[in-house]
Amino acid sequence: MSVRRFIVRLRAYRRSARHGLLLGLSAIIALTGACTPGTTRDGPTTPPTTVVVAEPPTPTTPAPSPTEPGAAASPTTSTHPSPTKGNGVTTRPTQSTPPQPARPKSWRLVMTDDFSGSTLDMSKWGAYDDLYGNFPRSPRHVSVSDGQLHLKGGPGEQDLDLGSGIASRTNLMYGRFEARFRVSIGAGFGAVVLTWPQGDRWPADGEINLAEVNRGDRATALNYIHNTTETNKRGHLMTADFSQWHEVRMEWFADRVVYYLDGTEVWRVTEPSLIPSTAKMHLVLQLDKSRGCGTFIECRNASSPQYTFMDVDYARVYEWA
Repeated sequence: MSVRRFIVRLRAYRRSARHGLLLGLSAIIALTGACTPGTTRDGPTTPPTTVVVAEPPTPTTPAPSPTEPGAAASPTTSTHPSPTKGNGVTTRPTQSTPPQPARPKSWRLVMTDDFSGSTLDMSKWGAYDDLYGNFPRSPRHVSVSDGQLHLKGGPGEQDLDLGSGIASRTNLMYGRFEARFRVSIGAGFGAVVLTWPQGDRWPADGEINLAEVNRGDRATALNYIHNTTETNKRGHLMTADFSQWHEVRMEWFADRVVYYLDGTEVWRVTEPSLIPSTAKMHLVLQLDKSRGCGTFIECRNASSPQYTFMDVDYARVYEWA
């Protein structure tokens, strides 16, 4: 082969190689363009859609069942409750207050007097002043000293033989009434602890006697109940030395009246016609002399002292509420 012909062939081979290389590059570019996101052979495509993954709901802890150990009687809520998401509005759980159970009834003290001052507390009591009544009484025979109330019976104004008494200003429809007292020995005066109707309508509104010590030896006392008429009444006898300290108590309900001596029940009245029910009542403490002595309260005799005393350590009134 001549040199000239070799050179011609070499030039043809180089052109062929360059052409093949260009074809290969074009194919590669074409393939690469087909795989590029957002492009086609004709131009850019629509931007790809973004997929949003929903946020999982916030887990909540259920309230404990009332039967679970340690569960409260009423549902409790967190001090900082987690907000609830919905429609772009943030809400918080509503906290409700459950109804509270009714408190059981019991005796509630509404009046008490331990007579610890030097004079009668007139905000709690009124003193009787009736020199010429069936039971003559003078307020001058009422005193307070040494932690006790003293009711005196004996000579007083205008040389009259006078008793004394006080009435509570606390009126209740049903309740508990009590007092601790003693009375000195001697005929002529009787000591009484009782409840009296607010409007003084006796016997229509009744009367309840916790203790009536009418005999001079002070060895007995009567429980009594009156209602509607003078003859509609019942009595019960207690035996004790009432010249010594004793507590008497009476509980008045709509369906019963119960009497106690030193904390022990001694008598109970349940007959409806005997139980006062038409008016409020208040506690009364009296040392009485009767103008018609001898029938119930003994008349004075040779052994009677000039003065008789009823001492009261305390008086209390309760309501059932």
